[in-house]
Order: sequence, then structure tokens, then C-alpha cells
Amino acid sequence: MAHFEELEEVLDWVAADRGNSIVPAACAVDHEQRGEIVAIRKPGITCQNTIYAVLDSERCHPAVERTLAAVKTRTSICD
Repeated sequence: MAHFEELEEVLDWVAADRGNSIVPAACAVDHEQRGEIVAIRKPGITCQNTIYAVLDSERCHPAVERTLAAVKTRTSICD
């Protein structure tokens, strides 16, 4: 078991043959292209993360509302 602050550290750990991990596909691309890791993907299956916005209901801001609306309508940040 190990503790990391950044996903880059996780990928370096895997590349050093210290173990395996599950990370977002977009994070593994550079390491995979350099031949440092092997990424195993299941075609047609995507992971989803639930995102929560915690706001002060007394202090709404139009920019925050626009950002939340954009996040809600976007299916993937990697498209």
C-alpha cells in the first residue's frame, strides 16, 4: 500500500514495477505512449465521478451558475 498526492506519482510508481493502479484513462496516455506502462481498458465502458458543488446560498454569483450549468451538460472533459 502507498499514499500519493498526485496521479503522476501513482503512474511513476506503476512504471517502476511497484504495483498496479486504477487511474483516469487521460492521465495514463503519456506514460503509455512512452512504453512505461500498459493500460488495460474495457471498450465501451466509462467511469463516472459524482461532483458536488457546495455553495453559499446567500452569495450566488452568475459565473458560478454558468460554470455549474456547463459541468451539468458536459458528458466528458476529454471529448
